[in-house]
Formats: sequence, C-alpha cells, structure tokens
Amino acid sequence: VPQFENHIREENTIQKLASMIGRQAQVTPLEVRRTFETLMDTFTVEYAAILRDSVAEGVSVTEEDAKALFDAEPALFTLPEQRDVTYVAIPLADYLDSSREFDEDALLDYYELHMQEYTTQETAEDGSTRDVVADFTEVQVDIADALRRREAMEAAEADASDLSFQALPNNEGVVPDFNAVAEAAGRPVVTLEGMSRFEVPVEDAGAAFTMEAFALRLDAYDRVSGPIIGTDHVYVIYLDRIHEPRVPMFEDIQDRALAAAEQRAVAEAMNVKAAEVKTAAEEGIAAGKSFEEAVRATGVEVSTAEPFTGLSASSATNETVQALVQAVVAYNTGEVTEPVLTMDGLLVAYVQNRAPADSALFESYSPEIASSIRNRRAEERFVAWQADLVSTNHFTDLQRSTADYQDENGFAEDESDTL
Repeated sequence: VPQFENHIREENTIQKLASMIGRQAQVTPLEVRRTFETLMDTFTVEYAAILRDSVAEGVSVTEEDAKALFDAEPALFTLPEQRDVTYVAIPLADYLDSSREFDEDALLDYYELHMQEYTTQETAEDGSTRDVVADFTEVQVDIADALRRREAMEAAEADASDLSFQALPNNEGVVPDFNAVAEAAGRPVVTLEGMSRFEVPVEDAGAAFTMEAFALRLDAYDRVSGPIIGTDHVYVIYLDRIHEPRVPMFEDIQDRALAAAEQRAVAEAMNVKAAEVKTAAEEGIAAGKSFEEAVRATGVEVSTAEPFTGLSASSATNETVQALVQAVVAYNTGEVTEPVLTMDGLLVAYVQNRAPADSALFESYSPEIASSIRNRRAEERFVAWQADLVSTNHFTDLQRSTADYQDENGFAEDESDTL
C-alpha cells in the first residue's frame, strides 16, 4: 500500500508540473482563425497523377549507372552490424512424459489460474455476446497436457541454464570451449553466420533469439546467453564474432546497387514530369484555360476529387484525399500546388475553388480549437523540458576517461584542474 501511494503521489506531481508548464503556452486569435479555416473551408480540387509505374516503363539503368551511384554515395550501401553465433537447441520432446498423471487438485488449480484460456464468446440471436467457460470435465485432458508441457519446459530450461553456466570461466579464469561444453552435454551445435539485427533466423524462438544474440558481448562472461524459451525448444547462444558496419565491395551488392539506381532514376523522372505538369498548368490557367486543357499536352490523367473540408478529409480512408488535404490547405482558389508525394507517385493539384466556412460556426468551434492548440503546445514544451532534464550535458559519465569528457565540453586539462 505505501508503494502504491508513493506511485500515485509521483504521478500527481508530474501532472502538476505538466500543468504549470502548459499554462505558459499561449494561443493567438489569428492561430485560432487560421486553424478554423483550415478545418472548415470547403475545397474543390482537380489533380493530375504522375504514376510511378507509368514513368518506370520509360526508365532504364545500366551497370555503369549503378557503379556511379555506389562510388558517389557508398554510405547508402553500408551493411549493418552482423553477428556470427553458435547455438544449442534443447528439444522439449526430450522431457515430455506422456504417461505422467496428475491428481485432481493439480488439475483444478491450473484450471482456475488459466480460466481465460478456456473461455469463449458466444453470440446470441439478438447480437449480444456473453462469455462461456468450458466445463472442467471437458478440458481435463488438455490441462494434463499443459501440465506435462510445463514440467518438460522447466526441465529443459534447467539443463539450458546448466549448459550456460558450464560455458563460463571457471575459478581459475579458464574459458571453456562452447562446442566442447555442448558436446559433453550431448547437444549438437548449429552455427549462424552474418545474422543481422532484424532477422528471425530461428522461427521457433522468434525475435527473442535475435534480441538476445545482439545483447551479448565479446567478453568471457557476457558472450553466452541464458535460456531462451521457444515454442518447442529452449536455446542457448554463444557469440563467436561481431562484424562491424561496413561498406561492401560493389561486386557483392551489384544487384542491390542496380535496384537503387533504378529507383533513383524513376524518382528523378517523376520530379521532372511533375515540374513539367506544374509549369504547363500555371501557364495555361494564366492564359484562360481550364486545368485539364492546360495539362493535356503532358499526357497525364486529370481527376476531380469530391469536395472536402480539412475536418472531413482527416477521417477519409482514400489515400489520395488524405494527400490532397495536406497539400491544398495552404493554397487559395486558382492556385496550383507543389508536387504531392503519394503511395503511387506524385500529384499536381489545382484548387478549383476554396469556399470559406460559415462564419457563424466560428464562435462554437473556437474554444475547442484554442484548447487543442494549447494542449498540443503544452505537451511539446513538457516533453522538451523532460528531454532537457536528462540531457547528457547535465551529467558526468564517471566511466568515461577524463580526457574524453574535457574534449567534449571544450576546456583544456589545465583548466579542469582548477575547477
């Protein structure tokens, strides 16, 4: 109870601090008005789509283009840190005793502690739902299997822990050979080379395997893991080698460089085409043409979106409308936007009409808008304040060398002696 009360007290203190900082956030009437217009003005928009797939058909790159990109920007092709590991997988099946029986009390204990596992939802004819708990007698067999599996897992984990311990240095500081330790335990080893941080090389162990592998260090005590629980095995990992991030030879990543060069070329072609469409639109509209007439010669397809407001488009599921609303809120009737990036390519939009919102609505919306702006700004300030509190320039890392600390903070050794 005292710990719970302390936790509540700490939360209240943080909330008070956030409130104090938040009160300093000011919102001007002009901000409220502009936000209201952004949300409530109605936009009618035409747009020309420059589709990536269409542009890509006319783009081709060569090996020379890929090599030129590699030479110009080798950092783009940097391989992330990779690790070589050896691991042992201890099968759960080695410990499962299918003949193991449990008394009814043990079964009931498990049933009561894991009631949710045996609960399903049932839907009535009127659409209502209710929880239905399976009768104990119906799931006794499943519970016995679960208990057998749990015992097997505990036994496998215990052996995995023992294997990990045997791989640590002994009292004389002698570091055992992991392969020899595994062989003595009767466990075959598996070697994985070049494993990256975002791979799941052992599906049975999932992401936990990779996370543990990248938590290990190349020292005598930290290069062997503890037990890692998988679905059907328990694992122990030994770190063999760390490959630091590096730029590979071009020949090793030629296909990747070719794909990157193609992507770069397509993006550049799309930008050129979008600029052409924008120029044609602006010049044509200035000459009295419609948007469609102005861009017809560029060969792009023109569409018209259903009229929308910033508020209505914010909940739209159409990706084009979502992109358009973010692009056009800063434009007025008769203006052409800068190219807008979408999932499929680029859009050049024309604001055919921006109808002002009903001014009678302003008074009803303005308090909520002002509050929203103030809360967002207060949150940003509070987060910035928290970040500043834990900024490294407020602390001295006692594990770093004095020379490093002096160099970073910009004073000489003779000056530090006088502080």
